[in-house]
Amino acid sequence: MIKKITLIMVFTFLFATNLHSKAPPLGTGSLVPTNIMIMLDNSGSMAWDLGGNQLTSGSFLNNPTDINVDSQGNIYVWSPNNTNYEGKNYKLHVFNPDGSIKKRLITYNGNGNAYFNPICGTSYGSNPKFDIHNDQIYYLDTGYRTAIHVTDLDGNCIRTTVVEHEQYGSYRVPWMTIEVTDNYIYLGTGSCSFFCYTDTRSYRVGQKGAGAIKILRRSNFSDVTTIGAQGSYYSHNIWGDQSDISISPDGTKIAVVSKGASSVCVHDLNNSGDSISFGCTQVGGKPNGRPNQNYDRSWWKAWDFRGSYPDYHYDPFGVAFDSSNNVYVVDGPKHMIKKFNSSGTYLSNYGSRNCTGGDFCHPNGLYIDSNDKIWVADKSNNLVKQIAFNASNVGSKTSTLTSMPVSRMDIARKVIKRIVSNTELTSSANFGLMEWGHPYRYIRWPYDYRYDTWRYNWYGTRIRVPIDKDGARKIFTDVDNVFAGGGTYLAPALNIARSYFANGHSGFPSPRIPGAKCQANYIIVISDGVWASHGSVRSTARDLKNQYEIKTFSVGFAVGNASSSTKQRYVDLAVDGGTVSPLYADNEAEMIAKLTDAIKQVVSGSLSFNSPAVMSDKQRGNFIYQSTFKYAKNTQWEGHLKKHKFNSSSGQIGDTVWDAADVLNKKDSSKRNLWTIGLGVSGLNNFTTSNRGQLKSILFPDNRYPTSQAAPTNDQVDTLINFIRGDDVFDEDGDSNTSETRHKLADIYHANVNVVGPVEGISNANDGTANFDKKNNYYRSQKNYDLFKNGNSCGETCNNRTEVVLAGSNGGILHAFDASDGDELWGYIPPNIIGKLKTMITSKANASNPIYGIDGSATIKDIYFDDTADNVNNPRWRTVLISALGPGGHGYFALDVTNIKQPKHLFAIENDTFNNVVKVWNSLEQKREFPYTAGTPISNAAFDYSQLGEAWSTPRIIRIKVDGKDKWVAVIGGGFNGATNPSYGSCIFIIDLESEGEILKKIYIEDTTKSNIVNSVPSDLAVITADGTEKANYNGAMIYAADLEGKITKLNLTDKGTLYQTTTIFNAQSTNENGRYIYDKPEATIKNSNLWLYFGTGDKQKLQTLDNSKIKNRLYGIKDMKFPNFEAVNPPGDVSKCKTGKNNCPSTNDLGWFIDLDKSKKVTASPTVDSNVVYFPVYEPRPLSNVCDNGDAILFKANTTCGTATQRKLGKGVLSKVIIQDDNLIVGISGEAEKDINSKENVISLKSDQKSSGNLINEESWKENF
Repeated sequence: MIKKITLIMVFTFLFATNLHSKAPPLGTGSLVPTNIMIMLDNSGSMAWDLGGNQLTSGSFLNNPTDINVDSQGNIYVWSPNNTNYEGKNYKLHVFNPDGSIKKRLITYNGNGNAYFNPICGTSYGSNPKFDIHNDQIYYLDTGYRTAIHVTDLDGNCIRTTVVEHEQYGSYRVPWMTIEVTDNYIYLGTGSCSFFCYTDTRSYRVGQKGAGAIKILRRSNFSDVTTIGAQGSYYSHNIWGDQSDISISPDGTKIAVVSKGASSVCVHDLNNSGDSISFGCTQVGGKPNGRPNQNYDRSWWKAWDFRGSYPDYHYDPFGVAFDSSNNVYVVDGPKHMIKKFNSSGTYLSNYGSRNCTGGDFCHPNGLYIDSNDKIWVADKSNNLVKQIAFNASNVGSKTSTLTSMPVSRMDIARKVIKRIVSNTELTSSANFGLMEWGHPYRYIRWPYDYRYDTWRYNWYGTRIRVPIDKDGARKIFTDVDNVFAGGGTYLAPALNIARSYFANGHSGFPSPRIPGAKCQANYIIVISDGVWASHGSVRSTARDLKNQYEIKTFSVGFAVGNASSSTKQRYVDLAVDGGTVSPLYADNEAEMIAKLTDAIKQVVSGSLSFNSPAVMSDKQRGNFIYQSTFKYAKNTQWEGHLKKHKFNSSSGQIGDTVWDAADVLNKKDSSKRNLWTIGLGVSGLNNFTTSNRGQLKSILFPDNRYPTSQAAPTNDQVDTLINFIRGDDVFDEDGDSNTSETRHKLADIYHANVNVVGPVEGISNANDGTANFDKKNNYYRSQKNYDLFKNGNSCGETCNNRTEVVLAGSNGGILHAFDASDGDELWGYIPPNIIGKLKTMITSKANASNPIYGIDGSATIKDIYFDDTADNVNNPRWRTVLISALGPGGHGYFALDVTNIKQPKHLFAIENDTFNNVVKVWNSLEQKREFPYTAGTPISNAAFDYSQLGEAWSTPRIIRIKVDGKDKWVAVIGGGFNGATNPSYGSCIFIIDLESEGEILKKIYIEDTTKSNIVNSVPSDLAVITADGTEKANYNGAMIYAADLEGKITKLNLTDKGTLYQTTTIFNAQSTNENGRYIYDKPEATIKNSNLWLYFGTGDKQKLQTLDNSKIKNRLYGIKDMKFPNFEAVNPPGDVSKCKTGKNNCPSTNDLGWFIDLDKSKKVTASPTVDSNVVYFPVYEPRPLSNVCDNGDAILFKANTTCGTATQRKLGKGVLSKVIIQDDNLIVGISGEAEKDINSKENVISLKSDQKSSGNLINEESWKENF
């Protein structure tokens, strides 16, 4: 099936990005990190909101009663009791999807009916209900008469119409609720009190003034009909005292809530929607609701609250349908939300009384959006909450919209935390934080969120976090302690910064390396005001640039409406500071974009490169597949994928057969087959301008063009599509010709190269080994694998399937190249990367932003499962690919590549940590979203990927036993978090491949308090199955996971012992100071009947860091003496149980050995076992005297059981993992190899001196094990 080809990975250094840029390749130039000091203005105006308004209120919401959501996910909340702000009382409050305040509409001064800005110029009184349809707001304005006001989302009036009240005798019955569809507007009458009934309490059926529904045409507001009251008061299916109405998403049902009668009725709508059936489907029980009329003795059931009758309504306030026509009812006095099926049968409820912000306190409004997100206006708690019911109808709260005002400082802190947790930026820079304002000032008391309690503080201007390799982690937690208040005194702050960079300040040494011309130093000044002593500021900025070569960025936050003189100060600071132009940002998104772009320039500008970098190679038979790329600033990196001849006898790398980049450049862009999903348009070439309408919303999911923040035009959409296809529309070569093609293959940086060809898996009922019946060979024999191999389900005879090379590139495309000639057959753009392609766009002329796209590796395997959605159990053999995005994102995607010429999308997952939402695409190309609050599990556990970090971990596809049945799963590490953000990364996911990516199990990995490292599991997992060693006499796998804290965790996925049990078997006692992180997968082998694990440590994000007194990395070889059994280990092993040094082999009872690395050496890739030796690739940084030069690439060779080692320098730069092919050792190097070493194009070929393979373990990895 998948060819047995050998992987050469020059780098496994994974630099993650969430935004525009990516880090240049290590080892091909200077590795000295840039120094960046963020200077954050803490003056009083930073406590204002973005509009320049001082925040004084404790909440924007005061008894919220109604809620709606627009097409962009913004939440609109009606607060009838008003919220005082600047002397005005606001009624409508708009929140961004992340819960921050967006804007306020409708102000009311509280005197009679006098509005400051009445809706459409007219107001009649209160406004209990509103609806949003097609991004227009329909207000129901009710007083002595009723009006419907229609505005756009900014409150601009579109039209207004008066709707007269219905009457019963002299009593006016107001319209109190509204629902809007494409064709109609539905109005429901409100309180009709006792006027609705006769003395005998019989309801006046058909009386239009007593519980009626009016239908208007939405196009012109003309009257269609008014339908009189339905049902009987005593049977509790009347329409009197309507508190809410709701139309089902399919337009076939209308739900009517009668608060006074404690009833909820669902009626059928006719096809046109202008007629309501008389028959009522009663939702819930039927309590009387009026205790003095106890004719059926059932009224007490309504007051039973959470007793035996939760389905009985007390006072229902709101109702809504989900996409399955389930009905949800708000019962205010019972403080709960109830769920009923489409037949009105009670299913479940969620909530209880908690008026201190807990569950609910008199909930009122209810809204369910198109993604089935359930929003509740929790009236007396002054909050808006999102809840969910899982598949078992168990309810839970998923998030809470803060009603707290958001200040400029709040936004600045959030942006800075996002910047320092973006490993694409922190990998090549050391950060520090300084707050500035005035040395003597008042600031807000930190325990009070409001701005009306103050205390005196002597530290208005100070260095909070010195620039350091660990600065990003410290800033992530410390920036929350910066508060606003006081003056804007930048001159003294810049003087402190100058002193700090020059000679050190406040006990902190200067971060500059003396004489290191390759080290860049920058200051980023963030301010929202007008600083004093501008002349002194300019003078200091010039001095920093001219004398110390420290440049200053000038960031103006929320100064868009400032005067020209104010903006000129920011211009002057940028010019004098050497960065030419200021950066202006008026909101969070702009601030992130501008800061990221600035830091990207800083990082890119500080490194130089002298050769292409080899990223990954594969060898099969007489060929090597080698990917290289050419780094370039401000353009896409030019990738190459080459097929070389290889002589395994001599170890010589021969001529190039083809370069896929050259072949692709000869193909016209219009002839390429590029495809994606979710368009409603199938085929292998749907990523075209002809599908612009469908592509626009997924290419620009926030409906913003990056350089303008305005909605993208059709031409801009077409330009991006054509750029991705390979046209030089941004004129990257600067020849003023945008109609020519560009270099089409982006860099293949960290992604493995895979080859899929003829199906060749072995089917064998008994191979003679003791564990034969646990192996995949046996499983295949039981599942008719040979029929698959010899059949035609591959679009051709499977045992003669076309050989295709698959490689993910940072253009965001998974490429399929014909192995015979390098021609691109197709390119797939997964849905969890397509929204990122817009970040290639830059405002810089003749440029584009290089990004991380598909920069993770794939695993491909033949698995036996039911891949059809016909509700019939009909499993079959399919060839499945699942790939990580790597630094490209927090996600994975899966394809069916059985027919390699007609691939099919299976599923994709993404953890969007910016918007705190998990996105899932199924095989039908349907997208689902699961929002969450960081640190709070998603109620739907099957898709709780909220802890998924940057997807560095290559999936391992294995077969395990669950409840005695075989199940195909993928196991992955939780991903990388930059050792900064604790919200994600520290876990292992078991993904059910048979259920389209649902989580079978999530195992949390301990973040120990003894280490100050913010833990995560970025590495691949060591997976030991029966196919790897005869000692593994079990079904399933034993997993070994390494983490940043230096721990090795053992996970039991076998049918022996307890499934999913974990234990820590070793602790390297890592800290941020000693830098003893584990980034790579442990290598395994069997020696003397013991399973041995080999691994090394080192901060691969900061290879050039020099601190010989603190940095003490190590190489390890440890035993799992319990293997193949699982037994808990307490306490975990450490170096005290290991031996080190020459002639000091571990005894039978010792845990293993370790080797101390000197001179700040760091391990750069996973080790490789070759019989009785194990190879460790190591990098030694240059000393301070010539720190700007490339460090040494060293290969350590250690005895597997004793740890005695030798080392050999192979060249300059960084080494890849060593690959063994016959008696050849193949390793990549990023820089230049030594003159006496056999090498070609950054690939080194050495000869092994080991004569036998020993008891090696064939681990489950990217390839099929035959």
